[in-house]
Amino acid sequence: MLRLTFYLIVACLILNIPVSGQTSPEDSQFLSKAKNNTLRQYFNTIKETAPVFQGREFIPYGGQIKGTPFFLNAEPVSGTLEYNGIEYPNIRFAYDMVSDKVIVSNYTNEYLMIAPSEKIRRFQIGNHHFFRPEPDIRFRGLTDTGFYEILHPGKTMVIARKTKQVQYYPGDDNSYAFRSYISYYVFENDKFREVSSQKDLLSIYKDRADEVRKYLRGQKLSFKKNTEETLKRSAKFYDEQHK
Repeated sequence: MLRLTFYLIVACLILNIPVSGQTSPEDSQFLSKAKNNTLRQYFNTIKETAPVFQGREFIPYGGQIKGTPFFLNAEPVSGTLEYNGIEYPNIRFAYDMVSDKVIVSNYTNEYLMIAPSEKIRRFQIGNHHFFRPEPDIRFRGLTDTGFYEILHPGKTMVIARKTKQVQYYPGDDNSYAFRSYISYYVFENDKFREVSSQKDLLSIYKDRADEVRKYLRGQKLSFKKNTEETLKRSAKFYDEQHK
């Protein structure tokens, strides 16, 4: 019990260690290695009793539905998950876009469990970063309290709300399939504004609309044809003009 408590305390300290002044690459590498080693020891000690593995069992959807309810992959993959203030690297999980839940594979990868959303602040799958906004003034304009993907983390922040629904498709086989829905938001004037067209986008950048329009034309970017790339690169361009 004492050993368990020791590893838990050290893990928390490393995850929340304050940084004063500039940190050299060597220091950053050392801290990262120390954190990973501590968490590895932590997992080896408590194993399946780790808080992140606690929850009710996930019941898969019906086998007749085409596609997958999960983000990107049909099965859980290794990623990073911040659960109850502690960052867990290399945890196998999936993001269920239908129920807006994170589905964690248990310690022995024998079954899946539903993690409580209120305990998850953020997670990363591949190069995709998701977060769950707190209900405060910083996130005005967002009507859903679910998970959002961060497309551009700069001053002009761009995020996406990605969900799926089971839809019936009448025809010869009368099939059901998971259908994706996406809403995009750009941070403007202390709140998020939904963007559904290039006209909406340029209205946010109204003080430099001509420059943004020229930039998108030069990059051969179109909101309709390549929505996410247009949103990310226009926000990056706009932020660079306001340095």
